Amino acid sequence: MRKVSYNLCKTLIVLGVAAAGSAAAMGPMGLSEKPGLWQMSTSMPRMPHGMVSKICVDAAMTDRLVDSSAHVQGVTCSKRDVHMRPGGAVVDTVCTTGGRTITTHAEINMPTPASFHETVQASFSPAIAGHSQQSSTVDGQWLGQCPAGMRAGDVVMGGMPGMAGGMKLNMYDVTKAMHH
Repeated sequence: MRKVSYNLCKTLIVLGVAAAGSAAAMGPMGLSEKPGLWQMSTSMPRMPHGMVSKICVDAAMTDRLVDSSAHVQGVTCSKRDVHMRPGGAVVDTVCTTGGRTITTHAEINMPTPASFHETVQASFSPAIAGHSQQSSTVDGQWLGQCPAGMRAGDVVMGGMPGMAGGMKLNMYDVTKAMHH
């Protein structure tokens, strides 16, 4: 597993806030209410093989990430609007980090307490590697209890180009490190 750069972590946190805000908004059907191991399959146009991530969620994770993201050094969010709808939510965010503004529009649907489908449209100004927009879809499935060796906040991301073996990080540790 490779270590991830500080700026990439901040960008992942900002993008994760859109998803975390969506899940937190879902109340009894949100990820924060379904602790355990979640598998998320992400697809993006510039990532032809997609990416499968596994994350160990505890009951307080979503609230803690949303709260801590507001205090991550170098990240400022001027907008985080959550609009509830039957079986889902729409979340719009505008955050700035490292001189870059990231605007997201996320729509999440939760047909059951153990699954969700999310679409995210993100725009970057200035562009990242020549790309000013990114769309993605995420399908999540609850797998059960977190396995031995994983603790709340652990994320294992596979299928990342140029990163054989994927990447592992702990969202709690990343946000804590970014406060300093």
